[in-house]
Amino acid sequence: MEIKFETSIDDLAEHRFRLFIQRKTYKKNRWLGMVGSFLGVGVVFLILKKYFNAELPLWLPLLLGSIGAIVYFVFYPDITKKNIKKFIAKTLKEELPYTTTYKIKEGHIICNSLNEDISYKINELVNIEEDENLVELSFDPKGLLVIPKRAFESMNEIDRMKNILKSKQGGGEGTG
Repeated sequence: MEIKFETSIDDLAEHRFRLFIQRKTYKKNRWLGMVGSFLGVGVVFLILKKYFNAELPLWLPLLLGSIGAIVYFVFYPDITKKNIKKFIAKTLKEELPYTTTYKIKEGHIICNSLNEDISYKINELVNIEEDENLVELSFDPKGLLVIPKRAFESMNEIDRMKNILKSKQGGGEGTG
């Protein structure tokens, strides 16, 4: 089985984002940003109180700091994805869009992208997830393939691919 499509900046950013959110760095930065937002609001209120003799109730910086932390937590994924897109646009602007090909062959799924092959053993496939726009294939130990549904001719082709992969997960030979 072969799937071929033109990869856009959005496709590439989604893949990179999904890889990044699996890392400890993402989780650590998200929590540190929340704490930083909370403390930043506290520092602003301390400066207002000290230098401007502002009379502020204690609950106000706590409330606003909490709101700032929650807003940071909620919007961090979107901000991260936007920054990933900017980085991709800057580094790959000449190559985008480009053709990506996935082949299921001899117990592997092979991704050819920007003239490089990445091969994953189907028996290392740990999860297949699907949302309204994407099919995500997760491999041990940290492999990930994200295929936009527009790459498939029909929903039947998606089901066919998933069935082939599920039948080969036990270590059997893939189909060509």
